[in-house]
Amino acid sequence: MNAHPQGIPGLSRGIGIAEASCDRWADGSGRLAVLHRRADGSEERVTFDALRSTSARLAEVLRGYGVKRGDRVATLLKPGPDAVVSLLAVLRAGAIAVPLGHALRHAALAHRLRDCGAVALITDDGGLSDMEGIVPGLPSLRFVISAGAPAVNALSLWTEAQRAAADAPGAPVSAEDPALILYGTDQAGRPHGVLHAHRALAAQVPGFALLHEGLPAEGDLLWTECDWAAAATWLDTVLPALSLGVPVLAHAVPATEPARILEALARDGVRNAVFSPATLRRLMEAGADAVPDGLRLRSLATWGGALGQDVIDWAGAAFGAPLNDCLSRPEFGILLCTSSRLAPARAGRLGGAAPGRTVAILDAEGHEVPAGRCGEIALRRPDPGLFVGYWKGAEVPPASDHGSPWVLTGETGFVDTEGCVSTVPLPVAASRHAEVETFLLAHPAVARATVIGPGGLPFGPESTAIVVPRQGTVPGPDLADELRGFLRARLSSEVCPRRVAFALDLPPPGLGLMPAALGKAVGLGGGPAEG
Repeated sequence: MNAHPQGIPGLSRGIGIAEASCDRWADGSGRLAVLHRRADGSEERVTFDALRSTSARLAEVLRGYGVKRGDRVATLLKPGPDAVVSLLAVLRAGAIAVPLGHALRHAALAHRLRDCGAVALITDDGGLSDMEGIVPGLPSLRFVISAGAPAVNALSLWTEAQRAAADAPGAPVSAEDPALILYGTDQAGRPHGVLHAHRALAAQVPGFALLHEGLPAEGDLLWTECDWAAAATWLDTVLPALSLGVPVLAHAVPATEPARILEALARDGVRNAVFSPATLRRLMEAGADAVPDGLRLRSLATWGGALGQDVIDWAGAAFGAPLNDCLSRPEFGILLCTSSRLAPARAGRLGGAAPGRTVAILDAEGHEVPAGRCGEIALRRPDPGLFVGYWKGAEVPPASDHGSPWVLTGETGFVDTEGCVSTVPLPVAASRHAEVETFLLAHPAVARATVIGPGGLPFGPESTAIVVPRQGTVPGPDLADELRGFLRARLSSEVCPRRVAFALDLPPPGLGLMPAALGKAVGLGGGPAEG
């Protein structure tokens, strides 16, 4: 399965990420890059020109404090202009950016900072609070820069940047220079850093543009539900949008409040949106009236092939845009995607190969299988979007045990009669999984929920419902019994999970936490099922 690259004028694999995603649009025209909707409702509009000058100043600050080529600099910031400026500044300094998110608990945050050997951290008020008690255990960390209020143990980003030159040249970079460490988890739930070179961005843009029905178009404005610090959101969404000159909306709205999400998108004129499968189903269950009249999207995307045809059809009618799906992983980026132009979305379908990438389905011996047969999805190299390797781990694994050029993804699928890849297990199973989550979220005691099963399978009676109770609700056996009864009154017994576990929180969509990690956290398989 081969796709030819779309031409992206001016975007070459030979330039760095900062130049590709910012400088090429910083021409003095005042073109909008980031629309930031603050918590109080006020807005901040930041242009590409401002991103370039401020990130250049901050890069000078980093170099002035001893950051050199190849050093790791972490960012711990909420979605917004500060996050973009900081990431671009790190890259301009020739260093490796390590975006981290506020969803990380103290131990997880400390592990990532220690693992990557971060020499500096750029953060905000919330990040400074998260860092309390962690710094003494980070011997490589030399200084912290705060984008928030002045702090005793941190440099002020804005004070330091004002003293630096706005026109200082950045460190020269090549396409092969390391640029990003994106932290996710492996199948066993262990965190690992995925290292990408500057070349990776150019490989993501064609698939991203196709997923969003031919970005850019007049009036495009993109919003994603995913935390920007999630394992692949920067590389799969934010940076590709900016590289195409499409502004991004930074506005964090809880996924548990679908009405607020839609109101926010309508108010700011969002034309391109990325939703998790679970949120799309919640929106559909809320009814047609949930979508404001003023919200008419041009493109709508999700991931994973986890939606039934009912949601796909509803989304197209409700939002006025086709719902497209994709397969994306931190190690590879967007490999497969649907598009109304080439491969319309269907239940369970992940689409065709993203432009410029070659994908096939292989059997256990490494041979391509015919259409209709299941196998492992594989990527052919050389491929500029392929990760360099795992941080402190092996480089990209050998092509295969059989010496072929294919790199295995660990994902299973089959090619349908139209040449598109669909997921395994079958779409109906994934649809039932989403149905269970939807009914759990309808219970007044449930704030968030997910369902997983043995081996990471998300459905069936042996699965476990992991529930975050609403504030003021007491978790325990009584609530577990109530939730099981609530589900059994609405769903067939072969779908209802027998076990209910409670958690303080769940990772936001796209964070990269594998099902096995969630199962390990609640002791999945460690005792008899309840019920």
